[in-house]
Amino acid sequence: MPSEKRQLGDIGENLATDYIERENYQIIERNYWKPIGEIDIIAKKDKKTIFFEVKTGILGYDLRPEDNLTISKQRKLKKIVSEYLSSHNLYNSDYQIDVLIVYLYKNRTLERIEHIENVNLG
Repeated sequence: MPSEKRQLGDIGENLATDYIERENYQIIERNYWKPIGEIDIIAKKDKKTIFFEVKTGILGYDLRPEDNLTISKQRKLKKIVSEYLSSHNLYNSDYQIDVLIVYLYKNRTLERIEHIENVNLG
């Protein structure tokens, strides 16, 4: 059985996927994994490839979901995006990295999603 953290992450990623589709992105892949890291969601919109990092949290806790996007996680994300672009021959294509912050109520239903576009990773 998945850990509570994994279950929470799965809920957030499913809600994020619904949001992305409603915003007219085309989902290319979910949970793209290599030993160097994972990309939660890869999508396309207007010929641009967008790499989504999803952070999920429950309202009322001290730690905000975005606080989990540590410098170490940012470095891994940059590496896996670079690997994806290289392995899919997309280095000369237009792309960006977005962060979706999914806030849930304590009963794990959606409160809101914040979409931070074109983040500059450390």
